[in-house]
Amino acid sequence: MSPHLKMFTEFPHKYTRYYFMKYEEKISTPVSAKALKNIENNETLHWKIIKADNVETWFEYLEEANNFDFLKHNVENRLCFNLYDKTLWKMYIYYLKNVNPYEMLHVYSKYCRYFLEDFDMLEKYEQEVAIHGPIYVTWHNPFDFETIGYYKPGQSPFYYEIKDENMIEYFDEIAKSFGENNSDAFKMNGQYAIYSFKESDLMKIKKWNITTVFIFSHDNSHMLSNFMEKALFQCNARYIKLRNQLISLKEFLFLVGHGDVEKLRLEETFIVKENDDYLSLQETLKLVPRIRSFT
Repeated sequence: MSPHLKMFTEFPHKYTRYYFMKYEEKISTPVSAKALKNIENNETLHWKIIKADNVETWFEYLEEANNFDFLKHNVENRLCFNLYDKTLWKMYIYYLKNVNPYEMLHVYSKYCRYFLEDFDMLEKYEQEVAIHGPIYVTWHNPFDFETIGYYKPGQSPFYYEIKDENMIEYFDEIAKSFGENNSDAFKMNGQYAIYSFKESDLMKIKKWNITTVFIFSHDNSHMLSNFMEKALFQCNARYIKLRNQLISLKEFLFLVGHGDVEKLRLEETFIVKENDDYLSLQETLKLVPRIRSFT
């Protein structure tokens, strides 16, 4: 599922941040500063594209996204609503000349049939075929320099593929077990760690540094407090989910005090202040200034 989520973070649209958060939470590992910057750029670029007041500026913003598939789908979709937009046709052709010459020939082939009177473009089309051809078409009225047939093997149009050799794989455990009676699990540092406080093996590791995602659930409502006191060294998680826990305000601040929490889910979990009152919703939200999702 993660590769599909990642795909939706690589081009501008209004749900870019939503899919990025789902992706990062799924892989449970920190992403690079470059990836975060790309997400911010795509968010900004989406609104620039939406607000572009002319086709030239709109096309420039599409190019700025540096995603062939994204540009191709948007341009061809726009042309479907206005096939007579010569300016867009020509910008698209000139763009393809540098990116995918063979795809350019097929767009030329369509253009010259919509605009039969444009002999200048027909001449340029023939010149490009001499350089990058042959061009195989299925029209019933091919030009003299075109060849009837389907795509020649090895000359098929460009198809955008997402490849990520560094895609992080999941691990079910960071150790085969921490005892025989393991029944609970929490996620840390991009991996699932199986533990049992009855066996107390996890407590022996006193320098747990939790990054990106922290999910803690236990039938004992004081178990998180025990774990934090004995084994937790640092927490920089941006995605936190706690269930059935009772923790102090000081403990909660230890989890969220870094200020970068974006998603917080508290299920049957209560935060107790020094005066024994529960932390209110408004007070909780003030402690997570970068929150995007809270339940």
